[in-house]
Amino acid sequence: MNIRRIIVASLLRVYPARWRAEYGAELTHVLLSRPLSLPVAVDVVWSGLRQRARTADAATFAGLATMLMILAGFLSNTVLLQDSSITLPRVVVKPFRSDLYAFLLIAFGCWVQVWRGGTASSSGNAAVRVSFLGGLPIMAAGLLALFGVLDLSTLGYQGGARHPSPVSLDVFAAPLFALPQSFLWGTIGGALGRWLSPWLRRPVLWSR
Repeated sequence: MNIRRIIVASLLRVYPARWRAEYGAELTHVLLSRPLSLPVAVDVVWSGLRQRARTADAATFAGLATMLMILAGFLSNTVLLQDSSITLPRVVVKPFRSDLYAFLLIAFGCWVQVWRGGTASSSGNAAVRVSFLGGLPIMAAGLLALFGVLDLSTLGYQGGARHPSPVSLDVFAAPLFALPQSFLWGTIGGALGRWLSPWLRRPVLWSR
């Protein structure tokens, strides 16, 4: 029952904080009082994303775009999970480890800083939100596999000598282990944006 409550609480995190404060208790009661199947979980996530879209900011939109790319990878049998060859994390999200993704987070952090201002760490927090939202499908897959709803062998996984096959909890935790690195890349981008802001906001003087 405790694990079931964790799953329900994770599903409710998809909804905005204001919505959870007003309707979260009611939805929690409904989900705990009936069987939690895959269609129900998908419907809850979809409704939460619709609520998020109404008040979404740049980080949310970027996170949703990342989520769609991850989902597209699932459907196309792309290798998304990889053996890390170390103790923790034992499984890593392969796209999150790429140089391209790091560059995109740096560029996003820079853009957030120039557009919104604030501290460099605020850009890092925005990058963390992008990676967290992008990793939700993988976390959901890990939870569903834990309850026998999903077979992890259907997911793209590149095993190694240390961890030849994925474990449900390792799959669930894989996106979470990527968050500190996402914060680092976003913060670097934020620092770059703070350096560029005076130049980008300087008025252009046209001389004849």
